[in-house]
Amino acid sequence: MKDKIRLLLAVIIIASLWLAACGPKETPAAEETPAAEETTAPDETATEVEEVVEPEAEGPITLVYWSMWNENEPQAQVIQGWIDAFEAENTNITIDAVWNGRQNQTLVRTALSAGEQIDLMDQDSDPLAGGLMLEGLGYPLDEFLGTPALDEDTAIKDVFVPGVLDMFKGPDGETCLWPYVYNTVQFWYNKDMFAEVGVEPPETYAEWMDVNQALLDAGYAPIAAESDIAFYQIDFLTYYVARVKGPGFLKASMEDASGAMWNDPVYLEAAQAMQDLWDKGYIPEETEGYLWPAGKQTLGFSEAGAELVGSWLPIELKDVSDFEWGAFNYPAIEGGAGSNKDLQVALLAFMLLEDTEHPQEAFEFLRFMMTKENMQQMADEALVGVTRKDVKWADAIADGAEAAANAENVMGLSDGTVALYPEFVNNILYVHWRSLFLGVVTPEEYVAKMAGDAAAYWEGGALPTEEEEEVVVSDEPVTLAYWSMWNEDEPQGQVIKGAIEAFEAAHPNVTLDVTWYGRDIRNLLDPALEAGEAIDIYDLWAGGRGKAMDLADYLDLPALGEGYEDGDMTVRESIMPALWASADTQNAAGDIIGVPYNPFVVMVFYNKDAFNEAGIESAPESWDEFIAASEALQAAGYAPFTEDIDAYMDIIIGAFTERAVTCEGIIDVINDQTGEAWNDPVLLQMAEDIYEYSAYLAEGTDGNLYPAGQQRIALGEVAMNLNGSWLPSEMLE
Repeated sequence: MKDKIRLLLAVIIIASLWLAACGPKETPAAEETPAAEETTAPDETATEVEEVVEPEAEGPITLVYWSMWNENEPQAQVIQGWIDAFEAENTNITIDAVWNGRQNQTLVRTALSAGEQIDLMDQDSDPLAGGLMLEGLGYPLDEFLGTPALDEDTAIKDVFVPGVLDMFKGPDGETCLWPYVYNTVQFWYNKDMFAEVGVEPPETYAEWMDVNQALLDAGYAPIAAESDIAFYQIDFLTYYVARVKGPGFLKASMEDASGAMWNDPVYLEAAQAMQDLWDKGYIPEETEGYLWPAGKQTLGFSEAGAELVGSWLPIELKDVSDFEWGAFNYPAIEGGAGSNKDLQVALLAFMLLEDTEHPQEAFEFLRFMMTKENMQQMADEALVGVTRKDVKWADAIADGAEAAANAENVMGLSDGTVALYPEFVNNILYVHWRSLFLGVVTPEEYVAKMAGDAAAYWEGGALPTEEEEEVVVSDEPVTLAYWSMWNEDEPQGQVIKGAIEAFEAAHPNVTLDVTWYGRDIRNLLDPALEAGEAIDIYDLWAGGRGKAMDLADYLDLPALGEGYEDGDMTVRESIMPALWASADTQNAAGDIIGVPYNPFVVMVFYNKDAFNEAGIESAPESWDEFIAASEALQAAGYAPFTEDIDAYMDIIIGAFTERAVTCEGIIDVINDQTGEAWNDPVLLQMAEDIYEYSAYLAEGTDGNLYPAGQQRIALGEVAMNLNGSWLPSEMLE
């Protein structure tokens, strides 16, 4: 089968047409290996305040800021407010914000490679430290750290919660990251449930076991967990090792080139402790089938007592949970070298780019945002922890603020190794712990795999693979059965047909047997697979996942074709990075099972001639501009908008609700079994807006059956249609 897939990757890149905009926010697999070291909290002795350095330029300055937030998220709204206030006080400075979302670092990297000027950015600290900062692309901030705070008679460095500025250092030991959001990793629990059962937050491991048993006896699931995301599961290992051996031991084990440290008894104990939680029923057996966010929802619906996760959890569940939130640290283990006040944290940070032409002005914005007023605004409106001392966090995460203030040691994710060794973490640490978590391997097998793979990794300088031999393409006759979602006479079908013919000419021993099913494939594929029919490859946006093959062994083969002859780009690198994050490229375990080749985007497609005739100078960006454009179109004699109500209502619903409550919000609303989330005033406003917009729909829209609506825009009768980017080609004639 692998030989077949190896052959076929040269012909056609498979499956996955739709991008998944929603999904769990796992720590992205970084391409880099950082050299940053996490440290304990610094000396809190006050720093001498330096003289203020005035901005370097008086003329107009534009700072380009690329953000990890989407524009409609609360954090982005707060930052935009900071920008507006900063520009009002510094009238010669403009901050041009680009809201990229979680793929920000990848997009920044690509832009920098193309020579684009970016002055500052923000991202999760761990991957940022292991990525752009390690590569020396961060501007050192040390020269500014003695600058006085804007609202306090102390150096700016002394307004931070202890430890956060020193967690990640640049290649030469310099400070490059400016952390501003502070997430604590703790057990977040239902205080009302604990009170009902009569238990208190535990401080020792033995007390924790007693609490779990009491919750189980009362009919509750003691621990909520996700089965499909190793990022959430790994904290059981990270904290167990830190409590027994102290912070830094996991990192040292990862750095041991011999792999011998993985044979330390603590790792077998941690694995056995994990298995024990399952065996005792403290993690319910149905957890094995949970896909994010099913696990956390059991906590939100008061079915489970606690979850080991970051302090973003109460905010994610605020619309479904009606109890008082609390948090307790992973408990102390008797005789262990670590303390239950050692805290793992996930920070978000700004970074100035090394090529910024205005470092002083960019720093002034960082200094501005660190005022107590601005940090309090972030805490209040985004409901997150912040890095400024003496700022009150939201009530739901107040226990996180207390843990941060009392932390004896602060650690980056997985003992700082997510930043230090992302390749090892994502491809060895996470993989084997998840297998242990789900019972695929025994504790003894887990330890053996970690020791063996660690040694192989450091010896070979690359990830170990099950098959070291080169994949050999057979010279024997091979027939590959390919089921296509296209009709043979469609343009896409014709292109693929041409590629197949060229491939068969280059590989005369290989024949592709193609069945052109068209869109009916979605109803035919799964029954055929269940009946045992041999299908080697297919293309579609869904279906057949349980029988799909993991393509990891092949994605790093050289890409073929014009521009790739030198073999300097792999198949993985030849495809837009954001597409690999699509749920349609992955199975439940996160394996890549599909290679996207035809990404469609959903937008409002419009008739430019009609816009010009109506005097509309640019496409609308806000709802008010959309209404104004619709009125102008009506005045010019055009019907503003139509839709095929039998084919694309899902697109309408998705577009409006995403703008109203974000993608994550849609998931939360749909998963609210009480139905109360639908009472959100934002959703009512959305419904009222849609209802009122019916005045601008083309007459007869309520009777449109595909493709009547889209034909009306093609014929010039209607000006706008919300659809996929396949629309212009479908209406080409």
